[in-house]
Amino acid sequence: MWPGPARCVDGFARRRPRPDVSVEDGLAERLAQLAALIAELAETVTAAPPSPAVEVPVLLDIDEAARLLNVSRAKLYEGPIKHGDLVTVFIGSRRLVPRTVLDAYVAQLIERAS
Repeated sequence: MWPGPARCVDGFARRRPRPDVSVEDGLAERLAQLAALIAELAETVTAAPPSPAVEVPVLLDIDEAARLLNVSRAKLYEGPIKHGDLVTVFIGSRRLVPRTVLDAYVAQLIERAS
């Protein structure tokens, strides 16, 4: 019968070597197991299907549009919405920006800059 872990003076368990297995045999066995696990992991990583593209909604609220343009809500209201460069639509009381309008606005900004 295996006596279990030995206790040291500090109270922590210490492993006793198993009398039927030498340290080299145990190490070789563990290294073989580790190599098999690494090979299995490599197959899993390379065989994984690509993640689906993130879907952007058709209509964005003002916060989302401002975040995508990297401006504040106030800048979005004071600038392109106030001057009519960015057309918005209402659904109930919510003001939304169509994604196509936002893309066209960015294209227009790039065209003006060049």
